[in-house]
Amino acid sequence: MKYILFDTNVYLALIFPLDTWKTIVEEPLEEVFDLIKKGEIKIVCPDFVFYEVNNRIDWTSEKFNEEFYQIYNELKNLNGPFTKNNILYFRKVMEHRIFTIKDTKIRNRLYYIESLILKEIKENPKLQVVDVLTNCIELFNEINVRLVGEYANYNIKYEIDKINFPKNKENDPEFIKILDEVKKSVNKEADAKIISIFIYFIRENKAKGIVVTHDFEHLLLNSIALEAIFDDIFIVRPGYVKCLIN
Repeated sequence: MKYILFDTNVYLALIFPLDTWKTIVEEPLEEVFDLIKKGEIKIVCPDFVFYEVNNRIDWTSEKFNEEFYQIYNELKNLNGPFTKNNILYFRKVMEHRIFTIKDTKIRNRLYYIESLILKEIKENPKLQVVDVLTNCIELFNEINVRLVGEYANYNIKYEIDKINFPKNKENDPEFIKILDEVKKSVNKEADAKIISIFIYFIRENKAKGIVVTHDFEHLLLNSIALEAIFDDIFIVRPGYVKCLIN
């Protein structure tokens, strides 16, 4: 049995709309889907990662709502339905916001907001502007539920098992030894803990493991150094997974 661990950023790429890594992450998963079904590999996830992902979902949902309400306030006083002039004004508002934003993740959220509003306009072309926006409020109020549901669907589809790692195990000398060694190459506390839990888990199961991530700065940059110390794991981008299964 070979075990696979998704880093937090892989889950986020899967569940967040318009994430630039979504396709890059999904395709390799589909490549190994048959091996998951056959029981030849198993995807596992420390409870710490579940906690991190859910926190990120909550935070992102709040940001979606904040950004939507800023747009809502710029449009709510437009008269009548979304006529051509009102649509052009909406486009101008969105282009100004998107143009002034340098952060790709914020831009992606704005693109998603824009796409949902446009969808609502097309479905209800005769509604008043404020009524279209009110309909959108309901959509954005439910975004947390949708993202949590998306996360749950991936866990079910890929039969992901949670690694329960109780607090008392953090005091195990073997785990402390692993964590101290990992920290020499991984500066980010959360990443070091996730990697260490996974190494501890696969050693308990006398198995091999693959850590899947697209975090170059904190993990991939030092992956070869870590693999030299821990020869029971690989730390790779999603596209390498199937190549390293056997």
